[in-house]
Amino acid sequence: MTEMNFARKSIQSLLTENSNFAVPAYQRGYAWDVNQWEDFWSDLQEVVSSDEDDHFLGQVVVNNLDGRAYIVDGQQRVTTVVIMLALLRDQFAHLTDSPKAQVRAEDIQNDLICRNGNYVFTQSEQLSDYFRQLIQVPNEFEAYSKQAKIDSEKNFVKAYNYFNNKIQAAFKTRKTIPERLEYLELQKKMLLEHEFVMLISTNDESSAFIIFETLNARGRDLDSSDLLKNHLFRKAKGDDTIKHYWDQMMDPLGYSSSVATKFIRSYWNATEPFTTEKKLYRSLSQKNSDCQRSS
Repeated sequence: MTEMNFARKSIQSLLTENSNFAVPAYQRGYAWDVNQWEDFWSDLQEVVSSDEDDHFLGQVVVNNLDGRAYIVDGQQRVTTVVIMLALLRDQFAHLTDSPKAQVRAEDIQNDLICRNGNYVFTQSEQLSDYFRQLIQVPNEFEAYSKQAKIDSEKNFVKAYNYFNNKIQAAFKTRKTIPERLEYLELQKKMLLEHEFVMLISTNDESSAFIIFETLNARGRDLDSSDLLKNHLFRKAKGDDTIKHYWDQMMDPLGYSSSVATKFIRSYWNATEPFTTEKKLYRSLSQKNSDCQRSS
């Protein structure tokens, strides 16, 4: 039986006890929008206002493989946390007349974003360079925000700007540097110490794929194309040919999961019995199973 470990982790402990989180190739890009950002912000403000002591952000499932902790489920919330921390870092840095604020900015960068020269969290290969320059490198957001091309990159920019607008609105009633420093420190403290996740880890790659598929099989978070990608990458067992052909399909589709789902469904309905978008993944996986049994 595959061993799985379960641990309740604050965001602080999640990011300080691990230095090698990575988004695997089969994961979709960053797809959260204003609805999820609003929930994330509202939950944080409830903690800040002491309406609740702690808040559960959800599960983070990782597959420990080749020295990396690949995030099987939960990469959307981890990405959002890193974006929020980068914003807090930048806002502390903007308080140039406060040595204490400069120390806070350096602490976030050196303890939670890039420790000992290594980024604690790495996006998937296609997005890693842009995410690093836009979010993880200090003081580069303005320079890179206008260079976003695909949907995931644009969503990084939108998320940062969404939270920045919230902080700027709060600053309107906090005119002095000490007031703004106190506000930022409270946001940082509550995010790191009072927001928590359930960390589930396994060393078995096949089990990690199955966990991913099971958690998302009802379409709670993912499009059918994301589930199909996971299924194919699991069956490929590291064969880069599958990744090559998948990227060939996704490139003209702008690496959009929803567009890919519509494309795949159109092809399916032109060559196979009609299926709805909701039932597309079930039809695809059943076809794959039938082919394997007949071969």
